[in-house]
Amino acid sequence: MRSIATGLVLLFLGCGVAVSMSGPYYGAGAGADDAVAVEISVAAPAGLNAAMTDVARAFESKTGSHVHLTLVDSDTLYSQIRSGGTFDAVFFTDMRDVRRLIAAHAAVGASLTEYARDELVMCISPTVRFQFPPGNPLLALRDKTISHIAIADPQKTNSGKVVEAALKTDRDYDLAVRRKLLIGKDNSEVAQFLEHGDADVALLPMTAARASGLWGARVIPISPRLYPPIRMGAVVMMRSKRRAEALEFLKFAASPDGRKIFRADGF
Repeated sequence: MRSIATGLVLLFLGCGVAVSMSGPYYGAGAGADDAVAVEISVAAPAGLNAAMTDVARAFESKTGSHVHLTLVDSDTLYSQIRSGGTFDAVFFTDMRDVRRLIAAHAAVGASLTEYARDELVMCISPTVRFQFPPGNPLLALRDKTISHIAIADPQKTNSGKVVEAALKTDRDYDLAVRRKLLIGKDNSEVAQFLEHGDADVALLPMTAARASGLWGARVIPISPRLYPPIRMGAVVMMRSKRRAEALEFLKFAASPDGRKIFRADGF
């Protein structure tokens, strides 16, 4: 396990985790000066915990600026923003959430940044013993051992639209499969269907699967050739008093060094 600097402090805030990386180790980047170092507040979905922590650590080491991370589920994050949460930058797993903030004049449109792409995965209940073909697990959805398939609402969620596209591209959206579908209002409800035994299989973005835990579930990636890219976006908040520093963090996250970290974590 990688060692974590002594300046790492975990603060549990409601549903989320706030991480402050302001110890002396992280101020040791080239040209860093604790007397003038600034701190930026960055919020992101909990499913990005490991990647965002590593990106923040690398940014701090390089610049000397400090990053205060708040990691919560996407719905809670959006609620905190609407309630006046003061973040300098926010990361979302769905680019549409970022565009909604820009449309509401809550974020700086020119700062919109794509930093990674999510992956669609099949989560399989531990009670299902069927061996899914690793090359294309969607082919197995017609099997009689699979009674219920949980997906997010394709009419109201981007992840549901992506799942529907994958099923249609692979010609796995016939009546036999559609009759098995269990529609959730969002990714959290889809994960709950699987956890509570209401579904045998759940089709989710990787970030949603990680954020939900899904203890004991098998997870199989679905080929990205079957669905449109799931772009993940970040933006600087309009209320930020550290816009320049926040934008530098976004640029670092989308840089080759930042993308390398996200790829190592599966994005």
